[in-house]
Amino acid sequence: MTPRLPAAARAFAAALVAAGWLAWAPPAAAADADPADADLARIVDFLNSIRSLKARFVQVAPDGGVSEGEMFMRRPGRLRFAYDPPMPLLIVADGFWLVLWDKELDQIDRVPLASTPLGFLVRDEVSFGDPIVVRRLERQPG
Repeated sequence: MTPRLPAAARAFAAALVAAGWLAWAPPAAAADADPADADLARIVDFLNSIRSLKARFVQVAPDGGVSEGEMFMRRPGRLRFAYDPPMPLLIVADGFWLVLWDKELDQIDRVPLASTPLGFLVRDEVSFGDPIVVRRLERQPG
């Protein structure tokens, strides 16, 4: 039996997936109001209610490889993905940088946190609008 993640962890994981649908574009005109706006407002309210989070994660690579670990988040700006061995990777956000450390190679890469989807999710306040818009929102059972 596969253990289920707590509701907050499942919602955060769904938000990570939703972040992949974000695009840089001008906001839609008010005349183009969509019934999904109420759902989007509920998502934003829920995301803003989460100040800290700890969860186990499973990552599946395109080649089918699987990595696991723990994810920690504290808003604003703090994030840590600690992979289980044998994966030698640690990912940490300090509020400005997203730092990827390959322990095996002793190599560190930094990218501005704000330039990643994770930067959007660990802001002090999550919101959609200029310049970030949701292009599509789908409801599915469950």
